[in-house]
Amino acid sequence: MYGLRIRAEVPLAGRPAEGDRGPDLEICLGPEVPPPDGPPPGQVLAHWEINAAQWYTFTRLHTGAHVLRIAGAAEIIMDADLRRMVVHPERGADPALVPVLANGTLPAFVLMMAGEPILHASAVDVGGRAVAFVGSSGMGKSTMATLFCAAGAGLLTDDLLRVTPEHQPRCYLGATELRLRKASDELASGFSDPPSSRRTGDGRDALRPRPADSELLPLAAIVVPQPDHHAPAPELERLGQMDALIALASHPRIHGWRDPVGQGQLFRFAGDIAAAVPVYRARVPWGPPFSPSIVPTLLEHLGLAQGQDQALAPPAR
Repeated sequence: MYGLRIRAEVPLAGRPAEGDRGPDLEICLGPEVPPPDGPPPGQVLAHWEINAAQWYTFTRLHTGAHVLRIAGAAEIIMDADLRRMVVHPERGADPALVPVLANGTLPAFVLMMAGEPILHASAVDVGGRAVAFVGSSGMGKSTMATLFCAAGAGLLTDDLLRVTPEHQPRCYLGATELRLRKASDELASGFSDPPSSRRTGDGRDALRPRPADSELLPLAAIVVPQPDHHAPAPELERLGQMDALIALASHPRIHGWRDPVGQGQLFRFAGDIAAAVPVYRARVPWGPPFSPSIVPTLLEHLGLAQGQDQALAPPAR
C-alpha cells in the first residue's frame, strides 16, 4: 500500500506483496494502555483536536523515537527510522479502530515524516490515467470515487494518495476499499455487479469495487468536490495555480502540523502538484439519489471523455 511493503498484525485493505523482500513497515500490536490524561512527552510535531475527547498528538522523543497518542483509540510508538511501530490499544476502546488506523493514518504519518508527497484524496483509474478527489473528511471524496467506480473506473486508493515527486506526478496504489459515511446502499446499487461490503471500526460501510492494478499511473486531474443538494447539474471550474495551491494545502491528510519543517513540506508539495496537475473545483448535485449525469459531465469537462466507452462501462440502473 502507498508504495510500502507492510507487514501487520491487523487486517489491511491492500494488495498482496510480491517477491521475498522484507517489509518497509511493520505494524505490531502491544498491550493495552489506560486512557490518556494528556499529550505524550517529547517535542510536539503535530496536534489536532475537535473537542476535549477527540484529539491526537504526535511527538518526537529525545531518543529519536516518535509517539502518536490518539484519544479514544490507541497510543502508537514508532522507531526512529519509522520502519516499525507498536500499537497499544486504549483500554475500553473498540479494538476494530486499530485496523482503520493501520490502513491510512499510520502510513500517512510515516510517509509525511519520510518527506514523501501525500494528498488527502481518493483516486480512480480512468483509462490508464488517474483522477483524484481531494478534500477534508465529509466533502465527498469517497462518494465521488464510488460513483466513478460504479461507472467502470478502477479504484486506486481511498482517503490517502501518495504521488511521486516528479514534474508529472504518478500515483501509488493504496487502499482497496471505499469507506462511506452514508448512502452506501444507494451507491452500491449503481454497480452492475454490486461490490462486497463490510462495517468498519469507525462505523462506516466499506465497499470493495474493482481495484486498479497499474502502479504509478499519471495523475491527470484533481477535483475538489463541493456537494450541493440544490445544484441542477455538475459545474467545474479550473483553479489558477495559486488558488490550486491553497485548495490542496487547505485539506491536508494530517491536520495540525506545528513543526516548521513539516509545515514547509506541506506547502512545497501543494505548490509542486498545483504547478504540474490541473486542479478543479466541482459543484456536484448531491444525493441520494445521485444523478447519472455526474460522471459523464465531469469526464467531458476534464478532457477524459474521449474513448470513454473503452475506459468506463455505463452504470447500471
